[in-house]
Amino acid sequence: RGDAERHERGDLIHREDVPRYFAALEEDRIITANEAQEEPRTHELSTPYLRAHGIGALLDAPIVIEGKSVGVLCHEHVGASRVWQIEETLLAASIADIVALALESARTREVMAQLSARQEELHQALQAASMGAWCWDDTNDAMRWGDALGPLLGYWAGYEPGTLERHLEHVHAQDRDYVAAQFEALRSTDRGTTPFSIEYRAANSGGRSSRRWLRMTGRRVRESAAQTPPWRGVIFDISAEKDVRDQLANAQRLDELGRLAGGVAHDFNNLLTIIRSSAAVISQRVDEVGKAALGAEVAIIEDAARRGA
Repeated sequence: RGDAERHERGDLIHREDVPRYFAALEEDRIITANEAQEEPRTHELSTPYLRAHGIGALLDAPIVIEGKSVGVLCHEHVGASRVWQIEETLLAASIADIVALALESARTREVMAQLSARQEELHQALQAASMGAWCWDDTNDAMRWGDALGPLLGYWAGYEPGTLERHLEHVHAQDRDYVAAQFEALRSTDRGTTPFSIEYRAANSGGRSSRRWLRMTGRRVRESAAQTPPWRGVIFDISAEKDVRDQLANAQRLDELGRLAGGVAHDFNNLLTIIRSSAAVISQRVDEVGKAALGAEVAIIEDAARRGA
């Protein structure tokens, strides 16, 4: 009940108390009850509702969304029975449809707002993670970039290369043939949903060489059973990761070189020890004549071994 300025909460009717009426709301386009208290579909409403309010006739139009009743538009005649006219029936059904459309529209706007918010969150997350999305349709060679990928590669948000050939222009010249071969392999073989991953250097805007390293991953994503699914994925900026990996590799090489040098020094010291010991034995065993002849040479050997140790 209500007026133009105020509405009041009405009676509560529970489904378990009037199951036949709620079943009719799900099954019938409209419930026309000229004698509401006798009509089989509305008879259950007599005791809890109709008699209490003196209602003699009902014209109820279910509000249906996606095949399911979500509400009902009730037209109640207070007094004796009433024969509802076809025009009244059509009007009630039309109003219920308008209400359903309004509810669907409101829900669509809500979903679109949520989707827009999620897209913005995804965009911010991709930027924070130094990554962007891409999509390649190998049936027509169309290459699309997500909004976050352009800025990642030195372009504006929303920039798209349009084709694979233009995409390859953003690959370092020395890596371009390798990346092109990887895409050709994707084009010529059906890899299903198996993901792929490649790493290459980027070219700055204008095609200039760059020290930035990228990792490109993706897989086929089926969108329609009647179409060849495109390849979709993301591109990461892995320059920092690459630097760390290179530093680790250099450290490992230096560590291996240090171990090698230590081993060589150890072996060399062993040889020097043998040389010094042999020189000392020679010096002890030669007679005075031999010392006069060999003393200087033995001293040189001992001195060189001592300085090399």
